[in-house]
Amino acid sequence: MKTYILEGIVTALSSITHNGGEKNGTVTQLRREKFIQKNGKPIEIPVISGNSVRGKLRDIAAIEILSKQDGTKIKVDADSFNLLFTGGSLESKGSSGINIEKVRQMRKDMPMLSVLGGSVGNVIIPGKVEIGKLIPIAKETLHLIPEQYHNVYTEEPKSIWEYCQLEMYTRKDDAKDEVKKEFLQDDDDTAKKANPVQMKYDTETIVAGTKFYWRICLKDTNDVETGAFLSTLNTWVEQNSQVGGNGRVGHGAIKLEIKETKVIDSELDFQNEDFVKYMDIYKGAKKDVSDYFEKGISKSLFE
Repeated sequence: MKTYILEGIVTALSSITHNGGEKNGTVTQLRREKFIQKNGKPIEIPVISGNSVRGKLRDIAAIEILSKQDGTKIKVDADSFNLLFTGGSLESKGSSGINIEKVRQMRKDMPMLSVLGGSVGNVIIPGKVEIGKLIPIAKETLHLIPEQYHNVYTEEPKSIWEYCQLEMYTRKDDAKDEVKKEFLQDDDDTAKKANPVQMKYDTETIVAGTKFYWRICLKDTNDVETGAFLSTLNTWVEQNSQVGGNGRVGHGAIKLEIKETKVIDSELDFQNEDFVKYMDIYKGAKKDVSDYFEKGISKSLFE
């Protein structure tokens, strides 16, 4: 087993909105985190959370796990669905203990679940990947980013706030549109329900062209698990990779470039072109995992 560190540049191909739950009137703000500056002063910086990407990778992995080689889809119970698509949840199982051998076999048979980890019953299955945050390469973050990524622009990086903007949206009252109004019933209750508030609102976004530093760490993965993760990452990249929210209206399109791969405690000289080799190893090891879900994942692992 080896530990791999993948570092690279993510470029925003369209503006990115990543809601942190904060609103200022009709303005939805970007998610922010505090960064200590060289002078010791903390300031808030918009950052894309690693969880935003991890969730998308987990969805891709779940769909792949539940798809047989012939394209047939495996139907699962709610516990199994939650484990694969959301990571599961902890719940009391009384005095019953999990079958460790079945968990070990499950990790072999579903290597991407082994990489991401999850919770089944009262047991946490540790994962093997750390998905880093997408840190914008800007004047306020440069001292915390490896030096080889400082020259991603033709000029010195600007302040992060020069890479941000407000985008205006409107919501109109279609019930007042004479063309559409003829399809609406005339009674008052129907008219009230079809009468949303007409409004203008703004969303804070990171502009297209902004570059981010991104780091991923695969910890103690075997060749099949390494291939499973690279295959999932490759699928995400090929499927019009997107981060943040509002992808339905064109936000969050990105381009990923892996610039450097490091291997810890290994004599293997891992090059970017080796990705295909590990992905092929994973594809050759893929199994039909229907048996795990016939009675539900919880019952299977606690028998």
